[in-house]
Amino acid sequence: VLTETGLDFVATNTTSAVVGYPTTAWKNCAEAWGRLDGRSDTEHFYFDQLKWMDRQMQQDPYMLGATLFTWGSITSKWEEYEIEGPVADKLIDYITATRFPGDDPQPGGVDELSEASFFVNPLPSVGLWVRSGPGVDNAALRKVFPGDRVAVLEPYDDALAKIGPDETWSKVLTPSEVEGYLAAWLVEPWTIVDTSEPDFPRDAFYLMTNAKLGLRIRSGAGTSFNVIGTAYIGDRLLVLDDEREARSKLGRSGEWIRIRTPHGRAGYIFAQYAVAYDQFVLTDVTLYIRTTAPDGTYLRSGPGSQFRPVVKVFPDDSLTVAMDRELALARIGRNNQWIEVLTSDLQRAWAPAWFVEEMPRFRIWPIGHALVGLHGPADPGEWPWTNEAYDAVRNARIESVKVLAAGDIGGRVLRQLSLMDDMQFVYARLFARIEKPKTAEEWVDEVVDATLRLYNLGVRYFEVHNEPNLHTDSAPEGMWVNWQNGREFGRWFADVIDILRPLMPGAQFGFPGLSPGQPIDNVRYDPRVFIGQVDQDIRRHADFVCVHTYWGNGSSYRNALAEVRAYCNRYPEKLIFVSEFSNSNPSIAKDVKALEYVQFFNEAKKLPPNLVVLSAFVLSALDEGFAGEAWLGSPIPLRVGSRSLG
Repeated sequence: VLTETGLDFVATNTTSAVVGYPTTAWKNCAEAWGRLDGRSDTEHFYFDQLKWMDRQMQQDPYMLGATLFTWGSITSKWEEYEIEGPVADKLIDYITATRFPGDDPQPGGVDELSEASFFVNPLPSVGLWVRSGPGVDNAALRKVFPGDRVAVLEPYDDALAKIGPDETWSKVLTPSEVEGYLAAWLVEPWTIVDTSEPDFPRDAFYLMTNAKLGLRIRSGAGTSFNVIGTAYIGDRLLVLDDEREARSKLGRSGEWIRIRTPHGRAGYIFAQYAVAYDQFVLTDVTLYIRTTAPDGTYLRSGPGSQFRPVVKVFPDDSLTVAMDRELALARIGRNNQWIEVLTSDLQRAWAPAWFVEEMPRFRIWPIGHALVGLHGPADPGEWPWTNEAYDAVRNARIESVKVLAAGDIGGRVLRQLSLMDDMQFVYARLFARIEKPKTAEEWVDEVVDATLRLYNLGVRYFEVHNEPNLHTDSAPEGMWVNWQNGREFGRWFADVIDILRPLMPGAQFGFPGLSPGQPIDNVRYDPRVFIGQVDQDIRRHADFVCVHTYWGNGSSYRNALAEVRAYCNRYPEKLIFVSEFSNSNPSIAKDVKALEYVQFFNEAKKLPPNLVVLSAFVLSALDEGFAGEAWLGSPIPLRVGSRSLG
C-alpha cells in the first residue's frame, strides 16, 4: 500500500526539475505544462497522470492501493498539493467507472456507468480501435492496448457471451473515458491471477504458440467455450494430455490440447497454432518504446526540456530506440533522463524517459524452420524496387529480405516490406569494390552512409563484405589485392568491425559468405582452406556467420544442405545465415528451380537450431549473367508462395 503518493518534484530554491520553471507541487507546474506540453488545463492534465499511475498499479498483483496527498488540510502549508475540486471530482467518476466486479456498491449519480460490471483486456499487440458504432465502417475514436482495463457497458452475461464469436461488438468505456464499441472477438475477460511460477516437472512436455498476436485459451475444447486467457509467444504451456497424443495434434486444424499456463490456469488451446516449446529459439529484436502519457507527450530536438518540441506522440505511436539498447532500458522510468528515438516518419528526436515504457517484441525462430528469405535486387539503391518487385516478394510469402547497403536504399523500401503480412526480418550486406588495396578505414568510408541510414531505420544485422575468397574484373572482392589468404582477411575484417561498432551500438556484424566451389587460379581461393585460416577471427569477432551455397552444375540441393549443416555444426554458438543460395544452372527451367527451392526450404527443417534464415538469390539483376537466377517475371514467386512446409 502506498500511504502517500502524488506529484512532488524534488527541488531547492536554486534548482528545479524542469529548467527555468519553479517546481514543487502539481499546482506549480501550470506554466511548465502550458509551455512545454501545450496543456493549459492543469487540473485535467494532473488527473490524466493519476489515471496513468492507476493503470500501472492495476497491473501489479501485490499492489493493494494508494493514498493521494492530499485532500483537505487545516493549514495553507499543503495548499499546492490539494486535489479537492476538479481533480477529485474527475477521480471519483473515473474510479466509479473502472471498478472490479464485486466491489462495494457504486455511489449514485452515474446511472449510465452502473452497468459496468464486466471488464475486458484487448488482445492485439498493435492495439484495437474503439469505434463510434458496432462495425469497422464507423469512426475510430481511440485505440486501446493489452493491459488497458476496458469497462463493458452491457449486462455481464451478454458481455461474456459475445467474447469469441466473430463480428460481435460490445459497448465499452475506455480508461480515458471514451465511450464506443469494441470488437468482442479480439478481447479477453479481465482477470487478476497469481503471477508466481508453479513448480512444474522438468521432464514434462511443454508447448508454445507461434501466433503473432497471441492465442486464446478457452475453458473447453472448442470455440463455443468461454475465453479464459491468452497465451503469447514465449509463454511455456504445460501439456496436461498424453504427450504422444498431443504431439500428433500439433499444427492440425480442428484439434485442441489441454494445457496449464505459467500462472497455473488450466484450459485448452487450438492445436493448429501450437508448437513444441523446445523447438524454438527466441531472440529479442530492436527495442521499441511508447509514451505512457494518456494525452501524449512532446519529443524534443535534444535531451532536455529546454530543446524545441519536434513532434507530439501518443500511446498509439511506436518509437524505435536509436541509441544503445541496454542504456535505453536503464533510463526508462527515470526522471531527467532522455532516450534518443526515431519516429514512424523517421524523425530523430529525444523522448522523456519518465513518460515511456517498453513495447516488447520477439522474433521466433523455429528449429529446422529457418525463415524463408530472398536476396533483394542485385543492383544498389531504391530504383530496382518497383511495384512488380514488391508483388513478387508478397506473392512468394517471403519472411526475410536481404538488402544491399548501397546507393539511396532507405525508408521507402523498408516501410513497404514492413507492411507485408509474412515479413519478419530484414538484414543488409555491406559492400564496396576493391580494385586496389584499401585500409579498413577507407572501405568503411565508402559504405558508412548507406549503412547508417539502414541502421537508423532499425536494421541491426549486417553481412560485412561479400565472398572475400574471390576476385574477378567485374566483381573485385579483394582476394590477391587486399589480402593473400584467410588470415589476412580476418585481420582486415576485425579492423572493419572495430570501426563500425562504436558508430552503431547494438548492431550485429556477420562474417560474409564465401564463394563456394573448387579453387580456380587467380579467381577463387579454396573456400575450405580460407575458412580454416580465418576460423579464429570468426569466433572472436563475428556475431553471426553467412553461407553462400549453390548447386545445378553436377550437384543437387542436397549437397547444398550438407554444406549448410557443416557450418551449423562448426559454429554451434553462432547464428547461421544462408545469405545466398540458388540453382545457378541457366539451362534449368525456373519452374523446376521453384520446386527445388521449396524442397530446400522443407529439408532445412532437419538442420540445427542456429540456422535462422535462407535467402534465395536473387529477386532481380541487370547483369545478364544472373538472368537464370532472377525471380522477377518468372513463375518462382507464385510457386514458392503456394508451398506447404510440412
